[in-house]
This record gives sequence, structure tokens and C-alpha cells, in this order.
Amino acid sequence: MNLKFWKKTEEEKSNVAPAQLDNSTQKINPIEQDPNKDSIQSFQVSASSVAGKPIGQPVDLDAPVVNDSTVNAHLLDAGSADIPDVDLLDNIPDLGIGDTDVTDKKEVSKVDVSKVDVPKTIEKEMKKDKLDSDSDSNSDSDSDEAEIDGPVTEIKTETFYIDLRPRLIKLPPFDHPQSINVRYPVLPPFAFIHIYWDEKANELVYDVEEPILDKSEIELFELIQLGLEEIINISYVKAAKANVLIKYLEKNVQSILIELGAKISLETYKKLMYFIYRNAVGFNEIEALLNDYYVEDIECNGINFPLYIVHRKYQNLRTNVIFKSSQHLTDFVEKLAQKSGRYISYAKPLLDGTLPDGSRVNATYTEDITTRGPTFTIRKFTKEPWTPIHLIQFKTASPEALAFAWIAIEHKFNIMTIGETASGKTTFLNAIATFIPPEARICSIEDTRELNLPHSNWLPAVTRSGFGMPNVLGQQFGEITLFDLLRETFRQAPDYVIVGEVRGEETYVLFQGMASGHPSFATFHAASVPTLVKRLETPPINLSPSLVESLDLVIVCAHVKTPTRNFRRMKELNEIVSVDGALGEVKSNAVFIWDSVKDVFTFNKDSVIFKKITLTTGLTAQQLETELKRRAALLKHLADRDVADFKLFSKVVNDYYKDPVAVLKQFGLVRVVSKAKKPTVAKSNTVKKPINKK
Repeated sequence: MNLKFWKKTEEEKSNVAPAQLDNSTQKINPIEQDPNKDSIQSFQVSASSVAGKPIGQPVDLDAPVVNDSTVNAHLLDAGSADIPDVDLLDNIPDLGIGDTDVTDKKEVSKVDVSKVDVPKTIEKEMKKDKLDSDSDSNSDSDSDEAEIDGPVTEIKTETFYIDLRPRLIKLPPFDHPQSINVRYPVLPPFAFIHIYWDEKANELVYDVEEPILDKSEIELFELIQLGLEEIINISYVKAAKANVLIKYLEKNVQSILIELGAKISLETYKKLMYFIYRNAVGFNEIEALLNDYYVEDIECNGINFPLYIVHRKYQNLRTNVIFKSSQHLTDFVEKLAQKSGRYISYAKPLLDGTLPDGSRVNATYTEDITTRGPTFTIRKFTKEPWTPIHLIQFKTASPEALAFAWIAIEHKFNIMTIGETASGKTTFLNAIATFIPPEARICSIEDTRELNLPHSNWLPAVTRSGFGMPNVLGQQFGEITLFDLLRETFRQAPDYVIVGEVRGEETYVLFQGMASGHPSFATFHAASVPTLVKRLETPPINLSPSLVESLDLVIVCAHVKTPTRNFRRMKELNEIVSVDGALGEVKSNAVFIWDSVKDVFTFNKDSVIFKKITLTTGLTAQQLETELKRRAALLKHLADRDVADFKLFSKVVNDYYKDPVAVLKQFGLVRVVSKAKKPTVAKSNTVKKPINKK
């Protein structure tokens, strides 16, 4: 039996150019055929392997392996698998992938990914995830040689395996979309992504390739699912790690197959296990999308409409994933609500929550709200939050701009990051929040949990939905809003307050806290500083100009889209000087401005914040400029050395607060300090020497 892929015709497959390091196409035959056996064989499952164990009884994880001489297990000749080069799949073990029977019908140019320039931090993140995954599964590293209960008892070298963290594939640039034709793994050896130019639709499309189940396999799959619903422990599935869950599911599936007396091939068994794992532990049809590092957003617009994704490299792409049943999509939205710990129903058909991996989900439940049926949008976040080093490496901001923000945060100035949707406001805010001193008490407030800080003295809080009929004020019983949380936060003696996003009455409380001396950070939807001030002074917020002046620093973020590029930049770093209440105008000072033509940041040294620091601390302007150069040099050096790890970077910042000179010496930056001091000494000497001679 050959492993076929979902919704892929032979003609389409012949056009696939797998991402590879050279032009050779290597075929892999993962299962060698025994010449003494028939070409196609299967294994018969005997119920005596687990004597007297009914289908409704779960299998004990620690139960001994039961060998039965009546079990006749043989391997299926799967042929050779036409999959991407083994170099790009990080040595995936032999898993019984069948031949895709691809016949080249026209010549396709191969993609030489070795010449593509991709920021090294991406690959480092994936390598780190891979190492973490390997460390989690050390006890199971020899799983291919271990015995398995149930239908494959006699097979010593074959077992179900899925790589949850494959090696990251470098993708070609977006310069010529018509020439893009690349295929890379996301859940190997079962799920792959194929991005290619669809000539009929005249657009770049994103296809998910998964194994296909035939009619008999679908029937067996449904029977197994019914059995699992009766015997698996849901609490255990929620709490256990992925590698443990695979063993747990596999033992219970084998128990069900034994009771059914199923006669299936090893190839079919592995396909069934993949879909069982995908649906029981993962997120069904979108599991492959969630495991694709390059996917930022996943958008479902209703029944019988293809899902769209926002790709890091190729922007908006149409996928081949479609929910064709209203009931199925409704059930899936309920699953999203359950996974995010929220409640959704016909009475309350809106969902706003956070998935276990940190992704933000927004969904609707009924056609009364969205006429095409239930919908959902998932905003993915990286497993490890970005640091300022990532911002430098991706050219989102300059080392000098981030060093300036570092000094402002240390001296407790109020900061707001603004921008349009998907401009990177929260990511930028989370990154610069790592500059907060390690011992400071931080209180954060969000609708859905997005912030992730390294500080131990951090109190994160999220809002809570109520239930029942709303009162005259529009609130439900038990509802906790941003306004409620923010009001209580200022009574907990915080050193810093962070609000994920302000947009309503809570903004007034936030600015009252700023005015009373509590340094506060927040994000806000506005494209520029004048737009920000207008929104703050008009309904429903209605702040007075004097309160708006409590804001010190505004960072403007932008999502820049060009025909060939898709990136984010810090457009401006502005200081609020004054707000004219009569004219409704704001006077600001742009300390850093992004030059879109040269893609560089210009620095205006005349800083209002530096003048305020001088008045309150006694530090001179030259001392502040020297400190700015110190920290900028340190950040640039860390970026060059790729010290972007969240915990490692936080340790460097913490050490710098304790002993900055020692940290600079550690990274060989003492000369930078001396160079910054020399101009003052040299200038004084040149003035004194001529006087002495006279």
C-alpha cells in the first residue's frame, strides 16, 4: 500500500521541487522487503494477546508486554518514498512511508536553499526546540528497538513515530512568486507543506499534504475513535507530554484493534495512529498549520471556504484546508474554547482566549453573528518570546534606539507602543520589558495572556468573563474587566504596570496611575502620535490634555508590505513634550526616525528625556551619552554573537545592573568605555598646555 497525500493529483506532485541542498533527488526505501515473503503482507491481530480485556477497559501503561505465538506480524513492502532530502529532515528514522508514485511530467527547477539568506536566530530557535524535544524524550530514544503491546508485538524495529519539531527549512525569497515551488516538513513523516504558484488561480497557494485514508480505513478509524472516547483519561491527555501521550494512545489503540480482530498493514496502522494523535492531542485539520514555524495567522471565514494563513515569507496565502460541515466546524470551535479554558455557546457566541502554546484565538459560534457560519482567527506567537536582540537582527530597531529605551525604562518613564493591526506592538513591548530591573515588582494586565517576562517578581493578571444576564451597566455576574484589574493593581505597590492593550475606560485609570508616579507601559491602536492624542482626548476615553502629558515616550511600530518584502519596523521613537488643550495639538520630539529609503535609523541627540534625567539625578548630558554608547555597543555585540536566548539575555541585563563594567569586560567591550571617555580628557589637555607654555 502506497502512502498517498491529501488532495494532490499526480500531475501536481510531478511539479514539486522539494527544498534541498543540491540538485540530486535521493529516494529512501525505509522498509526492506524480505525476499522469502510475499510482496504484500499484513499482520493478523489475535484477541488472546490481552486475554479477556474488553474494549471498554484502558490499557495500563506499566503492564508487561504479552507475547502471543498466534500473532503473525510481517512488514509491508512500502517501496521507496519520494520525500525531501534526508539532510533537511534531520535524519528521520525509517517509518514505512510508501512510494508516492510520482512521475516527472515536466522539468522543474530545483530550489537551492543553501544560498538563501535567513536570519540565523530563526534556525537557532528551531535547533534549541529540537534539543529540548530530544532531552524530553531521552527515555524513549530507543523506542524503535523496544517491544510494543498489541498488534505489532513481534515487530522489534518498527513503531509509530512523529517528529513534532522538524528542522527548519530555508525558503527562497519572494522576488519571483511564479517560480516558487517548495515543499517542506512540519510533522514528518506524515505532514508536509507545499507552496507553489497556481497558474489557474494566478496566485501563490499553500497546500497541506497528509496521508489519505481509504473507505475501509476511515470506517476503522471511526470505530477506534469511538473506543478511545470510552477508555482514555482526558485529564491525563491534557497533562502528559507529547512523547508520553503517543505511547499512551498507541497502547489503547492496539487494545481496541485486538478486540476488533482487525487485519491491517503496518502502513495503515501508522496512518491511523497519525490521525488519532492529530485529533486527540492536536487541533485536527489545522495541526500542520500550527506546527509550521512560518505561519503567523490562521483565518477561517466559514463553512466551505478555504482557510487563509499569513506567512512570514510569502504574506497571505490560500490553503487547501476547508471545513465542509457546519457541525464539524461548530465542534472544532468548541474545542478551541475548551483548549483555551473559555466558554462559548449560542447565548454567548464570541470567544477571545489563549491556546496552551500561547497563541491568541478569536472565534464566533453561530450564523447569527457571522453569516458564513462559525469562524476563528488564530494569532501565533513564538514559543520563546523575542528579546531586543531579535529586534536588532531583524532590523526592526537599531541598537541605539533600544539602548535609549533601556535608559528610559531604568529611570521609570511612561512608554506606549502604538501601531496598526499586526504591526508588532505587543512583541516590541514584551522585548523592551526585559530591560526592567530584575528586583522590580511588575503587574501586568491583559484580556488574553500574551506577555512573557523573565522576572520572578511579576504578577500577571487576565480578565474573566461573567455569566448570566447583564445588569444595567452591561456587566455579567462574576465578570472581571481591565478596569477592575487596573484599579486593584495600583493598590498592590507595583514598580511597573504593563497593560496589554488599552481602548476604553481603563485608559483613564492607567493615565491616573502615570500621573501619580507609577511607571506604566501599554499598547494602543494608532498609526501616529497625533492620531494617538486625538483618540485619547475624544470619546469614549476623554482624557484631559494634562493627563495625556503624563505619557513620556511613544514608540510607533509599522507592518511594511512591498511587492517583494513583508517586514516590521519601528517608524519613530517620539517624546511627548506638551499637549495644547485649546488647539488639540501635540508637540513631540522624534529622537529616532526610520529612513525607509536607506532602511536605517537617524538619531536626534536633543532629547527631552535626557534633560529630565539630568534634572532629577544630576547626571550630565555627556555621561548619559556615554552610557547610551555603552549599552548600544553591548546590544550590538550580543546581536553579532547571536545571544538572543530569552533567559541568557535576561541574565546579561541583570548582571549589567549589578556591575556594568564587569559585563563589558566579559564581552571585551572595555575599549568602548575608554573611547567614550577620552574626548573629554583630550579636550581639557589641549586647552591647558598652550597656557602653561606661555
